[in-house]
Parts: sequence; structure tokens; C-alpha cells
Amino acid sequence: MGEPMRILDLAIEMIRRCGLEPQKDIAIEFTGIRPGEKLYEELACADEQTRPTSHPKIRVMAVSAGKRRPGTADVHDPDCGRRQ
Repeated sequence: MGEPMRILDLAIEMIRRCGLEPQKDIAIEFTGIRPGEKLYEELACADEQTRPTSHPKIRVMAVSAGKRRPGTADVHDPDCGRRQ
């Protein structure tokens, strides 16, 4: 995914790429966080575990059978999607 980028820096860059001047041609207004808006994304809950794969930057969720949602199958299951 790359390095995180501040939204302000992204807005300024987009305005400049359009040949305009930030805060002169286009105002940047700070409105604050909206109800329900997240500041960061949780990739896993605190009680969930991951396990390594052959790629050093990829991990797989290790979900116990009791926690699986009905109708889901293991990705490595050769019959995945064929069950009725």
C-alpha cells in the first residue's frame, strides 16, 4: 500500500497539479471528524491471530472453526464454493 499520506498533503498536491494555488484559488476547509468516521482501520481484532505465509509481508487470519460465519469456507479448501 505504500507509506501513509496526510489528507491535507494530498489535497494540496491535487490542487497544484490542476495548475491552481491552494488557499488562493481553492480554499481548504477543516470540518473535523464526522460521526462514525474512523481515524485508522483495524485489520484484525485484538483477540484474532495471524499466521505467516511464504511471503514476508503477507499474513493469513487464523480463525477458529467456531468463529467462522455460516457459508464461508477455507481458502485452501479444494471444494470451496461447491458445497450446497
